[in-house]
Formats: sequence, C-alpha cells, structure tokens
Amino acid sequence: MGEFEAIKEGKAFKIAKKEAKITLAVWIIQSVIMLGFFFALGYYRTDDPLGFPLGLPSWYLFGGIITGIIFLFIMIFVVKKYFTEVSLE
Repeated sequence: MGEFEAIKEGKAFKIAKKEAKITLAVWIIQSVIMLGFFFALGYYRTDDPLGFPLGLPSWYLFGGIITGIIFLFIMIFVVKKYFTEVSLE
C-alpha cells in the first residue's frame, strides 16, 4: 500500500489525472453531440429527406463521420495545447 501513496503524490500522477479529466470531458461532449445528431436526423424517419450524401444516410454522415473528424482535430489541438510530456523515471 505504501508504494501507491508515493505514486499519488508524484507530479506525473497529477498531470495524468488532469489530462484524463480533459479527455473524459471532450469525449462526453462528443458523445452528446453525436447522439443529438443521430436522434435529430435519424429517429422516426422512414425515408431520408436529406438524401444519401456520399452513399451514406445523412444522420450517420453528419452525426458519426463529420462529427468524428471535427473532434479528431479538436483533440489534436487539446493535446498540443494542454498536455505535457512527462518523464516516467
């Protein structure tokens, strides 16, 4: 038990905890937005009024593909701006 207490007090642990919270927050925001698109564009639809852009249903294209690509770039920005390189020694 003593070695775990030393890890919790370390600088690397504090940084990892902060980065995990940031990552979880971005993931929750992305999930809410994706599910919002899925629900708004796909629920109760028998046919797709927006058509099939790129051969995909519009609810999947806007909710899954485009939102995923946007959040990929958001996560790259967050990692470069807020994450720090930590030595594990």
